[in-house]
Amino acid sequence: MLISSIKVRGYRSHEETELGIDDYTVLIGSNGCGKSAVLYALDWFVNDRTLEPRDLFSAPGEQAPEVNELQVEVTFSDLRPRDRRLLREYGRKQTVTFRKIWRITETGYETKFIGDSLQGPGFAAVRAVKSVTEKRTAYNRLREEFSTLPKIERLAKSDDIEIGLARWEESAENRHLLVAIDNTDAKHMFGFNGVNVLRECVKLVLIPAGNDLISDIGTTNKGSVLNQLIGSFLTDAGQSARNDWIEEHKTTLKKLNNSVVDSINVSTHEATSRVNSALGDLVPGARVTFSPTVEPLSPKIDANIQTTVEIDGAIADVSRQGHGVQRAVMMSILQAMALGGDSNSDDRPTLILCIEEPEVYQHPTRARAFASSLTALAAQEGRQVLLATHSPYFVRPEQYSSLRRLRLHGGRSRVTSMDENAVAKALGRPKDKVSKQVQQWLPTSFSEGFFADAVALVEGPTDQVVFEHLSERLEMSLAKRGICVLNVGGKENMPMAFEILRSSGVPVYVVFDADYAPEYTSASPLPSEIASKKTRHELATNDLLGWLPSSSREAAGTEFSFGDRSYVGPCFTAFQRDLEDELSEWDAFVDQLEACSGKLRTKHAHKYRFATKEADCTAVPDSLVRCLKSIISFTESSRQ
Repeated sequence: MLISSIKVRGYRSHEETELGIDDYTVLIGSNGCGKSAVLYALDWFVNDRTLEPRDLFSAPGEQAPEVNELQVEVTFSDLRPRDRRLLREYGRKQTVTFRKIWRITETGYETKFIGDSLQGPGFAAVRAVKSVTEKRTAYNRLREEFSTLPKIERLAKSDDIEIGLARWEESAENRHLLVAIDNTDAKHMFGFNGVNVLRECVKLVLIPAGNDLISDIGTTNKGSVLNQLIGSFLTDAGQSARNDWIEEHKTTLKKLNNSVVDSINVSTHEATSRVNSALGDLVPGARVTFSPTVEPLSPKIDANIQTTVEIDGAIADVSRQGHGVQRAVMMSILQAMALGGDSNSDDRPTLILCIEEPEVYQHPTRARAFASSLTALAAQEGRQVLLATHSPYFVRPEQYSSLRRLRLHGGRSRVTSMDENAVAKALGRPKDKVSKQVQQWLPTSFSEGFFADAVALVEGPTDQVVFEHLSERLEMSLAKRGICVLNVGGKENMPMAFEILRSSGVPVYVVFDADYAPEYTSASPLPSEIASKKTRHELATNDLLGWLPSSSREAAGTEFSFGDRSYVGPCFTAFQRDLEDELSEWDAFVDQLEACSGKLRTKHAHKYRFATKEADCTAVPDSLVRCLKSIISFTESSRQ
């Protein structure tokens, strides 16, 4: 049983957020956008993480209505026969949906559990009856309408009635009679008055970041993250040993069970006789019957794990190690689980692994290896991985469609799912072309754009270093404003980059060269080579201008054309020729470039970087200053 979707309402920055979940899902976005909140909401849903009033969503503004409840709704798919058996009336559809609600009341807090079910006609009303006596009456009345309902004893217990209802509903002959019942009380599924059935179907392990990690993974107490992971890793061994022992000693075990049952029956009979003797004096003719139910004895495996780490001969408990070592232990366990192959079994719950900032304390090489291991783990049956990360190492090309980008808009979390089909449709190109470009770009620095508040697209690496370092020199830092400068290797690649980023909800500003050379202005006929070059540049520029979204062109208030002077607008900048033509007017830059043996248009990024960092900034070309200001203004307006 796997999670297919989550809805979070009224929790932290999530006024109302819905997102689909795959086997491997990565939540990305800038700081404070609500990525981790999704993981913690899930942990509360399954594991009852403690909530506080401050966890409630609070809308910005003095007039915002007060919120006094939060709700998490989870839909599960891929139900196994075991899941359906455990979930009973809730597990009869293709999917199962549960809602958990936490509400502030006048006396404190209350929690509700609600589910959507398929039940027999009128069965929900019988199940809702609290009194056992009234429940028997309601059941027998229902039998008058459905004679195939199992007959119950005169003093049947509530569980006996539930079993009778479930048997009728599970019969293939009655399947067509089942009716959908929405919003039914499902507290018994969450262990309110017994076994937490949901946890019998799914085991959710949350690995937190920061200080939570110190208090959780650094301990080997029962229920800790480390013990849960080790328990999942070693389940096969324990289960196998248990089954082997039962098979070897089944005769002895049966003899022991029979002996226990016989002893209890004798004791019960004696107690019944004594009670009835006394009862007969008080109520003549009355008798009671005690009917014991004895669960068969079976070996139970319930071990805690003590984990020590030895480094250069020094041995210490894992809780005494540094954060990096603790994370390395956790990574090693997960990698071993991935290498162990498919260990799913119908008699154990699905493992849902939620990791907050998996990149914490990891070197780049380790982070990449960890990402690979998590991908392999998620590919196994009965495993699901959900990450909240700031690291591009976990944005893997083959998992592009599993990315979910969150952002804050007006103090509220918003989510966008990646969709190659949408990108292909916007570009009017085949999907395989988009897939090929995604495969090339995502393992590179291009992935950083998904984590930015906005992206400025430029053509090449020299453009990138100039804008990045010039913004620092002019105290207009793009990086500090959450703006990422990405080069895409030429303006012919800009439409694809723009749509990939825009489809993920990232605002994109475009900076490009129109490539209009001085020799193109000649009144006399141009030599064929120059004329061909001019035609090529004009077509490329017009293609880009024609592709720019209409909103960008309308915001410009004018139509930029090939050959016009450099234009700086609210959504894009077009240099008449190229960036070097603008830089040629900055004498200090040219001097510093020549000082490190560089030249304009030699396209040596490291030399452009040096010149930008060292040149006097009192005479920076106005077009570059206005371009930086426009990028910043564009980003600020996109946040509104």
